[in-house]
Amino acid sequence: MRDTPSLPARAGARCYPPWHHAFRASLAAAFVLMMVYTITGFAPAAAQEPADSEAPEPTVTELHPGVWNQTNWVGPEMALVGIFKVIPEVQLAYAWNAEEGFWDFAMRDGFTSDGGVKPGTHLFLWVAGTEPVEWERKPFTPPLLVFDDTVSDELRALARERVTDVIAFFAERYGLWVSRLRVEYGSTKGCVFAGPQPDGTIQLTAGAPFSHDSCFPHEYGHALHFMLAGDLVRFGWVVWMIEGVANYFGSEVWGDWRFHHEDYESYYTHEVAPVLRDHTNPWPDTVDYVGEPNRVISQRAVAHLVDTLGERVFLEALGKQPPSFSDQRFVDTDTGEFLWRRLIELGFEDVFGITYDSFLSSFEDIRRSLGDNPTISGKVSRQNNDPSIEITVKISHSQGGWPSYQLLSRNGTFALQVLGSPGTYVVHVHEHEEGVLWPHGTRVAACKIVQEGGRNFSNITIDLDEIKRLRTGSTYDLPLLAACEDL
Repeated sequence: MRDTPSLPARAGARCYPPWHHAFRASLAAAFVLMMVYTITGFAPAAAQEPADSEAPEPTVTELHPGVWNQTNWVGPEMALVGIFKVIPEVQLAYAWNAEEGFWDFAMRDGFTSDGGVKPGTHLFLWVAGTEPVEWERKPFTPPLLVFDDTVSDELRALARERVTDVIAFFAERYGLWVSRLRVEYGSTKGCVFAGPQPDGTIQLTAGAPFSHDSCFPHEYGHALHFMLAGDLVRFGWVVWMIEGVANYFGSEVWGDWRFHHEDYESYYTHEVAPVLRDHTNPWPDTVDYVGEPNRVISQRAVAHLVDTLGERVFLEALGKQPPSFSDQRFVDTDTGEFLWRRLIELGFEDVFGITYDSFLSSFEDIRRSLGDNPTISGKVSRQNNDPSIEITVKISHSQGGWPSYQLLSRNGTFALQVLGSPGTYVVHVHEHEEGVLWPHGTRVAACKIVQEGGRNFSNITIDLDEIKRLRTGSTYDLPLLAACEDL
């Protein structure tokens, strides 16, 4: 007898993936088992942390399609939906909520409860496909937070909450986390990624855990980058990416701009676009005030690279091996100088799949499309023309922010971009010895401008002797400060 041919699906009928019917057949059994757990009060045993101080080694668990896979979560605390990033083949997950005594669940592209997982949470996982899936379980060792005596109990609790939130966020977003962190906080500490230590920990300092700000997301971005790279060579071979990747993770992905702006558009308009419009900054070939390519430009360059490659390809590329540093092609035969630019040019295409020149060109097109920043230009006059005393004109926002400054030309002229959001800016004049800048010498607040709508200010004349007669030092009363166009 011939097999009865299968009928085509009627219009509007549901079409199911191959694993759907097996899933439904086993769902009832899983439900019964879960009800037994709930009614009897049985809570699945949590996985125990190893007694020694060594980081536990990753293990491989095989997950089978067509059946419910029972296992335990070994990663950090996060939302249950993060399972789908960690194990892309999982379609449905149940997690035992020991505190509430019921099961949380999450369905890929479907309804999800508000539950989460933490180390030791018992899981039921349903995997799609026809072949077993190998899940490399990377145990999470919680970070050690170290505070000095200046940090109050309230701020310590805030810091712990921030660290937990950031680690969970990136675990849910990428399925990635960094174990064995040592995070130091203190009112006098800066923000530094110190990297791997002899005891196997990854150390960073995150400054003071103020309620409105924290540099932990940025420094954790360094830690993620280093974990993906695997060693210092792959971590730092493209110099602008060292801070660019951390700024990208901290600002673009985590969104630490939220502490200062209502939305991303405001952040981009006021803090990012003016820096990108600074065409006098020859990024990435020279360095700025901290001895590195400009961080905001580097951040947006990384964002452009992610947009070009896609997030998954970009993260994979961070771990690829660049050309060997011992390759004599990257050493100047006359001076012995290492040629970073040549290394990047030859290695960029191997690692990221696009040429360095084409990437820089496309990124520069984005910067040019933003237009130019407004400017203020003019001249400073003074009676003392001692050539050993230089003059620098600086402009900064009255509410703070990084300044723009420029040494005067021989005839005392200056031209500065307004690098920042609309508002009131103060022009300062600084006398100092040749080659010695801030904070030495004498500084005075000369005048103010109100920047709105991209207005340019030109032909400003500052009589330095008259300004010094009226005012000494850099202190000033903003309402009484003269408008620059009135000088």
